[in-house]
Amino acid sequence: VELTNKSPITPEASYIGDIVRNFSGGIKKGTSYLGLANLKLSLNTEESGLWKGGQVFINAANAHGGNPTADLIGDFHTVSNIEADEITYIHELWYKQTISDFEIIVGLQDLNTDFVSSEYGGLFINSTFGTPSTIADNIPSPIFPFTTIGISFKWKISENNTWKIALFDGLPTELEHNPHNLSWKFNKNEGAF
Repeated sequence: VELTNKSPITPEASYIGDIVRNFSGGIKKGTSYLGLANLKLSLNTEESGLWKGGQVFINAANAHGGNPTADLIGDFHTVSNIEADEITYIHELWYKQTISDFEIIVGLQDLNTDFVSSEYGGLFINSTFGTPSTIADNIPSPIFPFTTIGISFKWKISENNTWKIALFDGLPTELEHNPHNLSWKFNKNEGAF
């Protein structure tokens, strides 16, 4: 079916729920439930009657439930890749402009969206398929749930080759100090990532 009146706004909603049970070992035996709800809106500037190649995107998230890694297991990696504190916040908020084979994104971004991601990693619930813990636990990285302001460039050289580079605020503010991820500060002493 072909739609003749295409909307410039694309809504999307998703919910992930994990039940984690520690049967033996770790900190203690027990069961924990955790969930992640996402509401996403995307605005296409061309379909809005504005300019070609633009997109505005927002991803609001709510993480809730237990913390099985800290409370039950005590693993270095988090047991579930949606594990976070009880928070409702803006996970991503950016503008993307595409011109021919080039793309630039400016705004609140998640490094795992375009970098350090695996097509097959989403099949598993644990966090080992994203940014390696040697980076994520030693360098403040803009990854779930601590995303930050940045700028990224993508150049699609051919069907099989794409170059990407990004520059992010060097110290993402933890959500306990920025609970809704709406207060962004640039401090030259914090560097860049």
